[in-house]
Amino acid sequence: MKRALVVVACVVGAVIAAVGLLAGFGVLHAYRLTGSSMEPTLHCARPGTACLGDHADRVVAVRYALSSPASGDLVAVRVPARASDVCGVSPGAVLIKRIVRIHGSRYFLEGDNRGASCDSRAWGPVSRSALIGRIVATYWPPGRVAIH
Repeated sequence: MKRALVVVACVVGAVIAAVGLLAGFGVLHAYRLTGSSMEPTLHCARPGTACLGDHADRVVAVRYALSSPASGDLVAVRVPARASDVCGVSPGAVLIKRIVRIHGSRYFLEGDNRGASCDSRAWGPVSRSALIGRIVATYWPPGRVAIH
């Protein structure tokens, strides 16, 4: 029993260290949902407009290093400057969207909640460099933990 606890403690410690290193090198990024554009796939917290969750979902994005963005991927994207003019989003803000179309090296992104999403329909497609990474998991709240 004691040996099992030591093994579990070592594994947990190794995972925490690995996550810290990957985050430090910019491979992993964590985000909290603040808007309803991805409802019902990802929740923002009530009493926000159109939010369904008691708590905001928190997600992990992994930088595209060994794979390429694909249609259907949930992505963290740094919004273009023109989004602030059209939607009032701060330039450089990070949003979570879904890739719906790819034209060459340009990505057309939309929120799953089309009626509440400021996305490529308003500010146009984005370049590959605007994509921070693919959303791979929801890690909070505990009842919403999922792999994407």
